[in-house]
Amino acid sequence: MDPANAAHVAATYHEVDPASGFLQTTGNYAEAFTPERKQHFINIFKSSGLRFRQTCDNLGISSHTINHHISIDPEFKRKYQEAIDDYAEELEAKQRAFALESKNFMDRAMQLRSLLPAKYARDERINASQTVQININGNLMIDAKSRDESIETRVVKEIEKESANFGDNGIRNDVANNNNASNVT
Repeated sequence: MDPANAAHVAATYHEVDPASGFLQTTGNYAEAFTPERKQHFINIFKSSGLRFRQTCDNLGISSHTINHHISIDPEFKRKYQEAIDDYAEELEAKQRAFALESKNFMDRAMQLRSLLPAKYARDERINASQTVQININGNLMIDAKSRDESIETRVVKEIEKESANFGDNGIRNDVANNNNASNVT
């Protein structure tokens, strides 16, 4: 949903809950995504290790509803992003601790690249605006065509050779001859 439309929907059908800061629906819906349900979603989302679909399924809320409210409710979006940021910070802390163990080279390398990028980070980004020039010798296409024709000729000969081995009944002549020989006893 584009930001202008999201703002219109939020202003028309929702009001801010003074206790939580979340938008709440002004309509009378049996399964409204209330401020309490939003906070419950955030809590379960965090405790599940940011398993979005699992959280939606466990709470019986569609992912569309969550994404819709992220787009129209600034406080819900902020709390959702805060949960992601908190998890990322916790993950980084664990990774830093692992980096101090002698067997965890990759964790150390990642930390050094993160903390001292001028010294340890590799710049492997692709410059999409970079011009690439390819020079092809004129004989290359002639050689490719010649190889293609040679392969085509060999394939046709192989097919003709194999076709000649089959009789009118679709059975290979050598198989049919062996069967006939074994029937004559």
